[in-house]
Amino acid sequence: MNAEPVIESLLAEGFSLVSIRHNRETGTMLLAALAYDASPPHDLSKARDPHALLAPFARAHYYREAVNRLESVLKGPLTGQGRSSKTIRFFSNSRLPEKLYAQEAGLGFAGKNSLIINPRAGSQFILAGCIIPGEPLFYPPESAGPWLINPREPGPVLCSTCGACEKACPSRAINGKGYPRSSYDRTRCLQYYAARLEILPARIMDSWGYILYGCHKCQEVCPYNKEAPPAPESADSVTGYLGPSLPVRRILEAGNDELRLFFKGTALGFSWIEPLVLKRNALLAAGSRRET
Repeated sequence: MNAEPVIESLLAEGFSLVSIRHNRETGTMLLAALAYDASPPHDLSKARDPHALLAPFARAHYYREAVNRLESVLKGPLTGQGRSSKTIRFFSNSRLPEKLYAQEAGLGFAGKNSLIINPRAGSQFILAGCIIPGEPLFYPPESAGPWLINPREPGPVLCSTCGACEKACPSRAINGKGYPRSSYDRTRCLQYYAARLEILPARIMDSWGYILYGCHKCQEVCPYNKEAPPAPESADSVTGYLGPSLPVRRILEAGNDELRLFFKGTALGFSWIEPLVLKRNALLAAGSRRET
């Protein structure tokens, strides 16, 4: 099957980057990037009703949305080739080395913050893909949409000389001196602790701010994101929409089962995100607000 119409369909579905590559050992791998809406508002707090913030990538279930769109586009080609969708592994936010896959596929290079950056599309997107075992499904076996880069060439010099993300990181998780080999310490990153049920280091608590889940500071200041086109649709049109912030009181007063039910089908509904973690995060956010 010709890869070009499939890539065009994926771009029409809102994906900004698409790459198809075939490997004799694993089969065909399709990688795509779906931009998320990072536009304001970012905080819906009102007087005596403080909110805790959600990073833009967590305001809707972009991971599920991306997989759903991949499945809808590929269902026809798979059926036409006599292949069952049960043999295909779709993934997004998985245990697979998705960032490494993305670099090898030419979607972008690793920035100082460890995120994949594309010179044209920026870094405000989530990765998704699928692995199709067997002989190549698409021809040519290596195909790509617009804006991809040569994975064998080094990333742009701008990341080496910029430093904006280092200065913006509230917990100093980014140290550009080791770039491109080692510039990001996840044990100092707020997002690393946002889903972990453990005692937080003092430096993390001191820099927590109003976060419920996710930190976006390094992305807000990245020059590549200032030039990148906006997401093709608003977050409230994506499955599992939660909004930019949630009332602290609602989270603290809810039972664990109630919270699991509330967040089911959202980006906070993953099994590894414990209700107690979200309560702790909400409490830290409330403590950071002077009016509470």
